[in-house]
Amino acid sequence: ESLGEVAAITHRLAVLIAAGVAPLSAWQHVAVGATSAVPAAAAASGSAGIPGAIVAAATGGDAPAGQAWRGLAAAWSVATDAGAPLAPSLTSYASSLRALADAQRDVRVALAGPQSTARIVMVLPAVGVLFGLALGFNTLGVLFTTPPGWMCLAAGAVLMLLARFWT
Repeated sequence: ESLGEVAAITHRLAVLIAAGVAPLSAWQHVAVGATSAVPAAAAASGSAGIPGAIVAAATGGDAPAGQAWRGLAAAWSVATDAGAPLAPSLTSYASSLRALADAQRDVRVALAGPQSTARIVMVLPAVGVLFGLALGFNTLGVLFTTPPGWMCLAAGAVLMLLARFWT
C-alpha cells in the first residue's frame, strides 16, 4: 500500500461527501473497491467510531501508508469534532498526500543513478582481478600468498567497507 492509494481513497471520500453522501455510506462505497483493510474497518465501525477504526486497522507502524491512514483519522476527528466541513478537509489532505508521494517518487528517481554507479564501482576491484588473470598475471597468487598482497587485500577490503558505508 502506498501514499498514492491512501490519497485516492481520501479523494474519493471527499467527492462522495461533497456530493451529499453520508460519511458512513461513503466509507461503505469506498470499501467495495479498496484493496486495503482500512476502508472496510471504517465502514463497519459506525459513524462515531470511524477515526478509531482507521487507527486500529492501519498497519505498518512508521511506514508512510500507516502514517497517512493515522493522519486521515486525525483529520477526520478534528473536522467532525470542530464542526468543520469534512469534504474540503479531506480534499486538502488528499492533495497533501499526493504531493508527498510525488516528492518521494522524485527522491527515488534522483537517487537511482548514484545508487547504480555505486554498485558498479563496488564491482570494479573484482573485475580488475579477473582482467589481470585474463592477461596472464598471477593476481590471486600475489594477493593471497605475499605480505604486500595481504596488505593490499586488507587495505582494499577496509576501503571497500568504508565506501559501502559512505554510499
